[in-house]
Amino acid sequence: MKDFLKIFGVLCLIVAAFAMGRNYGEKSLQDSTQYQAFLKDQVACQFDKNQYENLKAKFQNVVDGASTKKTEELLGQILQIFLADLGLRIQNQQAFLKIQSCTPPEPATVPPVISALAPQPAPLAEKKSPRERAAVADIKKFHSYEWMLTSSGSASEVQSNLKNVEIKNIDPFLKSTTPATPQQMESIYGSYRGRVFDQSKNEFATLAIEINLRQESEKTLLTGSIKMFKNGKETVGHRFTTSQLGYAINGSSGFIIDSGNHYYQVYKITGTQQIAGYFYERLPNGTTNTIGAFTLNRVDQF
Repeated sequence: MKDFLKIFGVLCLIVAAFAMGRNYGEKSLQDSTQYQAFLKDQVACQFDKNQYENLKAKFQNVVDGASTKKTEELLGQILQIFLADLGLRIQNQQAFLKIQSCTPPEPATVPPVISALAPQPAPLAEKKSPRERAAVADIKKFHSYEWMLTSSGSASEVQSNLKNVEIKNIDPFLKSTTPATPQQMESIYGSYRGRVFDQSKNEFATLAIEINLRQESEKTLLTGSIKMFKNGKETVGHRFTTSQLGYAINGSSGFIIDSGNHYYQVYKITGTQQIAGYFYERLPNGTTNTIGAFTLNRVDQF
């Protein structure tokens, strides 16, 4: 019996020594500089892999939708990935988005003898003037900037992209819009509040916009208000119940809210759930005065 107890005691000591040695070895390895560096490299590698997969998916989405989008829209999407995901700085975004038009070569002159025998070519379509071509190019670029604004992921991106969609002359611009139905304006339903800054970046006023849907018998209406405050006092108070609050900007998700001689150009920022835009005044002589820009936060959701 004594021999058994001795053997059992020796075995217990061996097991205890083995356990202590193993724990000491593992702790020493985990505390070592090489092991810590290995863990950091492993985490960084996994982070880089996730970023790569994310970028790959975004570019794949752009490629998949290429057949239904215009060149300027595709460039706008690619530019947004460069800015937001890769952190690149592009000094001149307008130059990046600029598409140089290629002028087709002049048709070769057919000798008189051959042209007399050959069938007469169909008359050429009337060429557009440089002013008309520029107007078409500008509206395409404008829609690209609108897409960049609505896709902004931060406050700084909103401010940077907002300056590219300012309307210089509201009257001709409204001719390219269509009356917006209450259903079309669903993206901007809710209550929003924020500050308006004038062209000198000084605070002009506080703006509060509320737009809600109301169903009355067979009519679908929009009800709400647009209020502006200066020094705590309400200076603008436009309350409405209407079937048409404004106009839809064709080719984009933006709207023009009509408030008499004042207009609000409004876009929903998908990532931040804000609305951003410009506040304009139409002067008696027909010219447009930009009063300020705004970014409003939604205040009816928590």
